[in-house]
Amino acid sequence: MKHYPELKSDEEVREFVIERDIQRAIVDGVEMYYCDMEHNLFTRDPELVNRVPEWSAGNVLLVRYLLEEYGPRQTPFATFKPAHSPYFNPKNYLVEYEVHTERSLLPDEGSLRIWFPLPLQTAVQENISVLEVTPKEAVVGIPRTIGDIAYVLFEFDLSSLVEDLDISVKFTFTHYQQQFDIDPDQVGEYDKESSLYKEYTKSEGSIYFDERFEQLARSVVGDETNPYLQAKKIYYYVVENIKYTFMAHVSLEAAGIPESLYSFEHGYGDSGPSR
Repeated sequence: MKHYPELKSDEEVREFVIERDIQRAIVDGVEMYYCDMEHNLFTRDPELVNRVPEWSAGNVLLVRYLLEEYGPRQTPFATFKPAHSPYFNPKNYLVEYEVHTERSLLPDEGSLRIWFPLPLQTAVQENISVLEVTPKEAVVGIPRTIGDIAYVLFEFDLSSLVEDLDISVKFTFTHYQQQFDIDPDQVGEYDKESSLYKEYTKSEGSIYFDERFEQLARSVVGDETNPYLQAKKIYYYVVENIKYTFMAHVSLEAAGIPESLYSFEHGYGDSGPSR
């Protein structure tokens, strides 16, 4: 009602919820709404952003910071990794996570598991160093920075937890800007017998697809046969047609709903975990 005062009745609010496809679920007979509903309304409603300019103003500095590396160079030469590498201009980051939860908000007993994301060791990210993890005694295994996903996992016995829950993780890493100059005429055909092709084109987990996805992809690429230009068409289709919205990842996972399928059917999604 704060953001949409023109909605005067419960019926109008209900119609709005359905029309805007606001994420919700029935839990124990009660309709529950996603905690990031307000943020999602802003990302999907330009008129709301215009009416509340302070919301977008809070993002201006962040956007400028993220885009500054693509602006004019301050030095005549970029710093590359090895010779002829597409990775250049390294930036070093120090990241500190802190989470505080009052003890009264947690169940009296049971097991609580929490994972914190870490940067993944790749060609574009390296020199990853986990400096501090608190509380150490709650860490399950060692922090992972290689593989399919990077994280540090905590596990708490709630029956033994007396004080408020305080968690902190501090780490550093180096991130490179990357740039690839691709000549479509030099792009060959896929080797469909390649292990890489099979690994990254299979339907699995949150990256689920069926014949409906194939039909949509074929309609998007049309008569284009070049793999690079096909991918470019699909990329811009996603940019123009899929609205950015935070997803209820845990709820979808618990319900057994692949996130790719949810985004396909609802027309929105985020960059959450896939594999």
